[in-house]
Amino acid sequence: MRRKTTAIILTLVLLISAIPIAATTNNIRELQNQRQEASNQVRATLNNLTGTRNEMSAVMQELMALDEALYEVTQDLEIISALLDNMLYDIERTEAELESARYDLDNQMEFFRARLRLLHEHGQAGLWEVVFQATSIRDFLLRVEHMNAVAAQDERIIEDLESSEARIAAALDDLAIQVELLERLTEQQEAVKAELDERMAERYIVLNALQYNEAYYEELLEAQREDEARIYAAIVEAQRQEAVRRAEDARLRQITEQQAIAQLNGQFLWPLPTVGPNRITSRYGPRTNPITRRSETHSGIDIGAPAGTPIVAAEAGTVILSGWNGGFGQTVIIYHGNGVSTLYAHNSRNLVTVGQRVARGERIALVGSTGMSTGPHLHFEVRINGAHTNPNPFLGL
Repeated sequence: MRRKTTAIILTLVLLISAIPIAATTNNIRELQNQRQEASNQVRATLNNLTGTRNEMSAVMQELMALDEALYEVTQDLEIISALLDNMLYDIERTEAELESARYDLDNQMEFFRARLRLLHEHGQAGLWEVVFQATSIRDFLLRVEHMNAVAAQDERIIEDLESSEARIAAALDDLAIQVELLERLTEQQEAVKAELDERMAERYIVLNALQYNEAYYEELLEAQREDEARIYAAIVEAQRQEAVRRAEDARLRQITEQQAIAQLNGQFLWPLPTVGPNRITSRYGPRTNPITRRSETHSGIDIGAPAGTPIVAAEAGTVILSGWNGGFGQTVIIYHGNGVSTLYAHNSRNLVTVGQRVARGERIALVGSTGMSTGPHLHFEVRINGAHTNPNPFLGL
């Protein structure tokens, strides 16, 4: 009868081992936490990307304003340059006029000086000789008038030439002043242009850095969204696996506690081969927790043993948990099928991994004092459909 029962349980174990064990509620919760974190990262990157693009827009507005200002300064420089060219041309032309006026004045003065020299050489007699050569009173008066007119004309010519020279020289001075002003204005505008060029170069450096950041955030966002999608797909798959597992568990969990005891009475091995049942330090049932000092129901039995004592599987099965389990510390849970599982807690080290098939009596862990523990011991439980039950009947105690 026992051999037949064992065969049934082993068959159920084989069936349950085909179900994905990793899709647990804890795993789903962890994946959901990861998805939330991924969503937060996506949101943060989106904020960074939006901020970068806003900065880029502001910098481009600055560049447009600078470019417009630079265009206006350039236009002003072109106008000033044209005016300066015209001024320089006028100066050349005026200098030529001044040179011509001075030449005419010099010629007239030379002519006048020559006549004076002639008069000086021939003396006053020569002048009167011309006058007294007149043939009549009328001729005499005409000659005197002519000589006076010539002198007056000479004086007017010289005055006109001197006046023209002065006027041209004044115009030339005025043009020189205007040229100086235009040259100063050119220097000022060129300084403004150089400053605008420098500011534009700085803004372009900032813009290039922002464009680099934009590309970086776009790539990062794409990767984060892919990661978020991958995590979501994993959640969906984990939920599907969990649903399958729960459905299969519900199908398999037809056994009652009385049936389990009847079928497995005394069948489980003692989990500590080197330590006997006389080392039980805390039995199943009501007790005062040695750490919290509160009344509770002890969900298993505690077996005192030296740290490092080997722990063996009470029955063949599949490992469904191997790792840290809250106050239990390092824990191993083995599912034996038909809704029955065993728990081994406070281990110093686990020797098996999730999904591993273990044989009856195979080493699965070493005694320790991890989690909420007052000293080295094994906390052993038997669970029916996930609920703890008194392990004594299963151990034949």
